[in-house]
Amino acid sequence: MLILTQKVAVKKDILVQDMGGELVLLNLESEEYFGLDDVGNAMWSCLKDADSLQTAYDRLLDRYDVNPEELKQDFLNLVAQFVEHELVEITPA
Repeated sequence: MLILTQKVAVKKDILVQDMGGELVLLNLESEEYFGLDDVGNAMWSCLKDADSLQTAYDRLLDRYDVNPEELKQDFLNLVAQFVEHELVEITPA
């Protein structure tokens, strides 16, 4: 289970390409790709330079006028998919 206090790092073997409105992430090690729409792209952008999930979440809250709890769930669900596809590494706070 992910919590916002955890640290996050994008894995080194990830290639990111904008494909005309869709962001595609390619794990060069597994050769699997992962496509993101505009909102997923925003979540990735906030996450890739953040030192923690909390920092990325706070950036998203500043960007979107949405229910914070709903955003938190959507964000953590997407991060869980990133972990599953070995795009990011999560460590305890």
